[in-house]
Amino acid sequence: MHAIHYNIVRSCFIAGLIFFLHNPVCSAQKQAETASKSTAVLTISVEEDQNIRDISAKYLQNPDLWEDILRANGLKKPDEIRAGMPLSIPVEAITLAYNALEDAKKRIQQATEAGAKVLAKTEIEKAITIRDNAIEKRTSGHWAECTALANTAAKEAQKALNVSIENQEVSTEAMVDYCRGQVHRRKPSDNMWQDISRYDALAEGEKIRTLSQSYADIRFRDNSLLQLKENAQVLIRNMRTRVLDDAEDTEINLIQGDVFALLSGGKESQFELDIPGVRANIKSKQFRVARDDDEKEVRFANYDKGEVEIESKGKKVILKENQGSVVPHDQKPSDPKELLPSPVLIGPEDGAERFDADTLLSWEGVKGAETYLLELSLTASFSKAIWSASVPNPPDGDSATVSKKFPTGLGSEAFYWRVSAVSPDKLPGRPSKARGIRIIDDKEPPFLVIRHPEEGAIVSEGTMAVSGNTEANATLTIQSHAVDISSEGVYQFSCELSPGENRIVVKATDMAGNTTELERVVNFLRKEEIDLTFDDSVHKIGAKHFIVGHERFTISGKTQSGDVVAIRSANGDFPATATADDQGRFQINLRMEGQKDEFAIEITSPAGMVRKDRFRVEVDTDPPLIRFDKDIPPATAQKELMLAGETEGAVSLRLNGQDVKLERQEADMVSSFEFPLRLNPGENQLQFSAHDQVGNATVIEKTLLSDSEAPRLIDYKLSSQSAKGGERIIVEVQAQDATKLVKTAPFTLQIGDRIHTGYMILRGGHSPSEGKNMTWKYTGVFNVPKNVSGKVWLKTVKLSDYLGNVSEYHP
Repeated sequence: MHAIHYNIVRSCFIAGLIFFLHNPVCSAQKQAETASKSTAVLTISVEEDQNIRDISAKYLQNPDLWEDILRANGLKKPDEIRAGMPLSIPVEAITLAYNALEDAKKRIQQATEAGAKVLAKTEIEKAITIRDNAIEKRTSGHWAECTALANTAAKEAQKALNVSIENQEVSTEAMVDYCRGQVHRRKPSDNMWQDISRYDALAEGEKIRTLSQSYADIRFRDNSLLQLKENAQVLIRNMRTRVLDDAEDTEINLIQGDVFALLSGGKESQFELDIPGVRANIKSKQFRVARDDDEKEVRFANYDKGEVEIESKGKKVILKENQGSVVPHDQKPSDPKELLPSPVLIGPEDGAERFDADTLLSWEGVKGAETYLLELSLTASFSKAIWSASVPNPPDGDSATVSKKFPTGLGSEAFYWRVSAVSPDKLPGRPSKARGIRIIDDKEPPFLVIRHPEEGAIVSEGTMAVSGNTEANATLTIQSHAVDISSEGVYQFSCELSPGENRIVVKATDMAGNTTELERVVNFLRKEEIDLTFDDSVHKIGAKHFIVGHERFTISGKTQSGDVVAIRSANGDFPATATADDQGRFQINLRMEGQKDEFAIEITSPAGMVRKDRFRVEVDTDPPLIRFDKDIPPATAQKELMLAGETEGAVSLRLNGQDVKLERQEADMVSSFEFPLRLNPGENQLQFSAHDQVGNATVIEKTLLSDSEAPRLIDYKLSSQSAKGGERIIVEVQAQDATKLVKTAPFTLQIGDRIHTGYMILRGGHSPSEGKNMTWKYTGVFNVPKNVSGKVWLKTVKLSDYLGNVSEYHP
């Protein structure tokens, strides 16, 4: 038995990891605290010709974060963005979440490169799971929780890295990185094959096999990958790590089947693939080896610039890039053969979505190909193969298109597909570039709503506008006519009606072929048959929708003379009826049974024709509200007062019987008012009355005193007209004013040739008669200095009221 030696090109990261260990997850707790506090939201207005990626680039410095902006505003699709639309952007929260996720991703990758998927499987799985949970939180718009989880994932990845480095010097294991279908293992001590699971560790001496349409990926500690195609079997002979040499030794025995190798490692690493009768020295990073079940031959295909040297029975051949060789059992290898070129894929296009089970995968035929290897995987790197098939080349396949139906039973998933051209000697060429395709197993019928007309509508025109909403990518028919749908999912169609009852059928079909069908019954009655209109005496708030202010109300209208009109409530056993007079007018008293009620109306003409319809009525007993921006003061010195405020639920506002203009606001039933009020001197009686649409009223009454005049001096008295020095002089003043005077009044006395000042105190007041101004009395005491004598008189007195009116008198 000979060995194939392979020098793995390994990333030298151990020194960097040692440095990294001294730099733990940076400020994870601080970031979490910052994220929990980052509630600041930036509000912007969308500019003309500005799309969601432009907004993300401008405010988040990353155009790829546009989905977070949609989530923050409850939007689902980019085309919902409109110019002038306000958007709320929690900039700091989104940025922290994104940075934390990227940091966790980086640390998971570093741990993986250190062999964590083998040496610290529990820790790295936990880190990956937590980061996946963080992504879910971000997807649901919980950025603070996303940040906290992402920081925890980074910590777990750090633990996985530490464990991996600590175990660098021990005998290593391989790991099942992926398996699908029937994949088995067999240890040296086992008598039977056992099922294997993803992430199971594999030790020396174990065999692994795949059965039909089954696949497995074995990942080694240095991140090298060995892919087992269907019906393959290998034996792990040896796995050792030489830390001082930064090298790993791996020895695999290919028992049967097809394997694909993607290898990496240090310069001194060795990968040995044992095959009876063949010796090889491989410098390639990417190659394929297949051994037939009956051991008739071994096939090599090299896809890398590194050479593959093969020797058997004394003959040595060197395979360069895109070359292959066949080694028959116990014979010399064939001379190097050029592998067939990669096929050119035709369709579906990359990233396509398909709903039907008959999707064809097509590619251009390759000259010289006998068959094609069609492969499906869950990843673009084809590390998770799920299906493969050999597709024969048609007789004219060198120039014709080759197709294969997409396999059934794989469910809804995003897949990748590629094709390799296989020569007559079964050497597969380099695979084509992978294309993505999403298969959607959609069984849900499409969304469909008919917004117009209403069920049972009665119309007098021969055409009817039918409109509503459905899924934008659906196809729609109305009465079997194809109807266009806007990008927002809105449709509209003009439908011709026949006299009498019309059944309008609307049918939507989605891309998966699911259908939703709705119908509306519309009655087309010509005007000369039966007409019906309701009077404005009952307020209308919508089509066939009225509002009243009491449970008992009267509804009136017009139809044709002699028609019998019968109206009953939804729960009423007996209708209220009336016969239209000569002018076709009718009036019926009705009674509500609740706050909301629905009534059925039936009109029968003298000729026996019948028209049926329905209408809804609501009771509104809540009076409107009147709110003033500022309270109206009881008194003011101004001759004009600016009044402002708002009403809620009112359709009119009057002040003392005069209409006040109302400006309707954006809020439902809220209106504002602002106007100058001219005041009369004295008391002003103000009565505000607001009425709603059904007559409910609110009345607010205010009394406002307007006083712009200063207090008037009525009389004054001095207790003495002369002073000798040292005595007390009492000063009394009477004044009139419409409002109350201030508590003190300054005055000046002249005694002889000297001027003296003092203050009087307000002692009270009274009104001489109803409607007259109040009379107020001030009293003050002045102590004459001993050295002052002479004639005494009141020189000045200053009177002020509480509204700021002031006057100075010189008696």
